[in-house]
Amino acid sequence: MGGPGKSGQKCLKGCDIDVFDGAADYTSYEETLNATTTAFLCLAPNFKQASCYHDAPMTGYQYADGASSDAGFRVLQRIDGQADENLCSADADNVITLSDPQATFCLGEPQG
Repeated sequence: MGGPGKSGQKCLKGCDIDVFDGAADYTSYEETLNATTTAFLCLAPNFKQASCYHDAPMTGYQYADGASSDAGFRVLQRIDGQADENLCSADADNVITLSDPQATFCLGEPQG
């Protein structure tokens, strides 16, 4: 998945399927057996500053080489402990904020 420290997501503990299933910017993973959910994981973005990622519909955010056509965005700034889009500079094209755990990711175009 891109090597150590490059995972685009981290597993949250205390995950509630009713709260996180389909929530914006979170990814859920569900194991089923005989139409019954046996395991449910909530995954939150865990981007590394200055790294590039792409959003894969089936697997969520994945690390991508900034020079590759797979790269969808670069993390310009990562701010832990605060969820506020106003913390990003004008250079950011997009912002992802998380409420649990609180974090702000300022995103820009990948650079080849």
